[in-house]
Amino acid sequence: MAKGTFERRGENSWRLTVDMGFNALGERERRRKTISIDDGPVLKAVQKLMEANPNVLMSSASLNRFIKSGGPAELIRHANRVKQFFDEELMRLKVEAETSDPQTAPAKMPFRELAKVWREKYAPGLYSPRTLVNYVERLESHVIPFFERYFVDEIRPLHVLNFRDFLTSPEARKDGRDGSLSPSAQFFIFKVLIAVLNAAVDLKLIPENPAKSVPAPRVPKTGKKRINAYGDEEAAQVILAMLQLPKVWQLYFFGAMMGGFRRGELLALEWPDVDFENNRIFIGKSISWTENGEPAIKSTKEDNEEWVDMPVWYMRELKEFKEHWDAEKNALPDKDWLGGDRQFVFHSGFGKPYYHSTPTLTWRRFLKKTGLRHIRLHDLRHTTATLLAEDGVDLKLIQERLRHSKFETTADFYTHVTRKASRGVANRLERFDPQQLAAAQGDEKVVSIEKIRYRQRKVSE
Repeated sequence: MAKGTFERRGENSWRLTVDMGFNALGERERRRKTISIDDGPVLKAVQKLMEANPNVLMSSASLNRFIKSGGPAELIRHANRVKQFFDEELMRLKVEAETSDPQTAPAKMPFRELAKVWREKYAPGLYSPRTLVNYVERLESHVIPFFERYFVDEIRPLHVLNFRDFLTSPEARKDGRDGSLSPSAQFFIFKVLIAVLNAAVDLKLIPENPAKSVPAPRVPKTGKKRINAYGDEEAAQVILAMLQLPKVWQLYFFGAMMGGFRRGELLALEWPDVDFENNRIFIGKSISWTENGEPAIKSTKEDNEEWVDMPVWYMRELKEFKEHWDAEKNALPDKDWLGGDRQFVFHSGFGKPYYHSTPTLTWRRFLKKTGLRHIRLHDLRHTTATLLAEDGVDLKLIQERLRHSKFETTADFYTHVTRKASRGVANRLERFDPQQLAAAQGDEKVVSIEKIRYRQRKVSE
């Protein structure tokens, strides 16, 4: 028998309910259908039962109780006939529900509830902690307020189009400033909506994403972004100025410039990742976010775990620093050590790695104090490639050092990274100057372009 029930709704109507188990959200799903009885024998049996006791067919539970009561044989026979009818109808409803596309009957879930499910259950693990925080901020500030009056299955492409238009209006700004959101901000918020509605599709709440047919906000193309990095001379000045910093920050910024490491990769670096014998550092994890005072440690950006060879002088400085690191840890009472069994190279004195944004703030203060040209901390990674490109290192080798998964990424960034490198390429062709080649061979029959043109004109006359 199908796992279901019925209850009387009218003089000749009953609502069937079939239990379909739990859905992907952990909620119980049911299918319902209201029917009437027009089958002659069954209808006659219903009438006999109703005459005997109007409450017998109020529900499946009351019918079952009547059958078990052991009443008159004729009424029990009528009751069993009616029960068989309802069992068949319940089975038919269950089969229809299981064989039909569940997307044709979407759950009536308010958009705000979908947003909660996405935020708490669906999105964690799909995005880095930092990205998720940014998504949630836009979700709560822009997306939910616009769509909270809708059920998920009621959202149509036209609603999404209206939302896209809303993002272009001054009302979409939440910071109190004049004007509209930038195109990139509009695009990012629109991406958040798409992500949430994609989750609704995955969870079988809607058959397809209503934003699929609506073009996203356009972000004007600005051409290839020029790299902001230090060349040879500036890099030397910066390195000398870094000697004013505490040793821990010297080595952090030296590492970023010489190894091409990302901010979070250095924050997550531990002493077991350092190979002094072979002068190399292993990069396999990163800290890009700090949650409730605890670092969020994850794999590297492109999941590229790799040993990176470092200059001998840097490894020498790092080895000296480890001696001081060990001495400071040993001098610290066990109760004050907050690093546990972890051995983070760069920490604030008690074993826990720096807060994820501390290196950026320290770098900005350093540049402001010294008056050096400002570049982002991440641009020290670009400086690594710039210094190597200026020295003629092949882009393929630069790609391997920066651990780009695709060569195109490296080429797009660094093919024309500096004027010096570009000029160097052209200078390699100077040796093919025809005048110099001819002079080197002692050929005195070199004719200038002007003479050739004059001779051609004479012939044509």
